[in-house]
Amino acid sequence: MEILLVQPAKDKKHTLNLMPPLGLGYLSSTVRRSHNVKILDCVKERFDINDFKAYIAKNIPDIIGF
Repeated sequence: MEILLVQPAKDKKHTLNLMPPLGLGYLSSTVRRSHNVKILDCVKERFDINDFKAYIAKNIPDIIGF
């Protein structure tokens, strides 16, 4: 099963202090034992909603978690 965990995009004026999505990392480390998991950090990748839609259209997961 393909699982995508997403750190949603945020307003650009609130991205002064960037931290990796540790919660998604902890969750993926447990789920990876039985499933294929990817993490998409939209803040780090500087994705807007259109970039996110294009990513999903290209890489179709079974489950998306935010």
